[in-house]
Amino acid sequence: MVEIAALERVIADAALPTILAGDLNSNPQGRVNRMLRSQLSDCFAATSRGYGYTLPATFPMRRIDYIYAGFGFVPSASKVVNTVASDHRAVVSEIFLPK
Repeated sequence: MVEIAALERVIADAALPTILAGDLNSNPQGRVNRMLRSQLSDCFAATSRGYGYTLPATFPMRRIDYIYAGFGFVPSASKVVNTVASDHRAVVSEIFLPK
């Protein structure tokens, strides 16, 4: 809960284009993701289809890795890379800053 509150403060104070990415250990309906979606765009959900499962890499059954964009940045494409370079599969997004 302390980490969520700290993240909420950082996002609320953001005045510049923002990208947040990482292993959030939260499913898409979890509190962390609900809070982030209130101010940022979930790049995979906004631009792709499917579940976006990333864990475990060998046979993904959960989505806990995310890329969020906001305050000027706009996602245009996203995918989960089918590779086993880690215990998670990587999420890759194309994000642009409109002129």
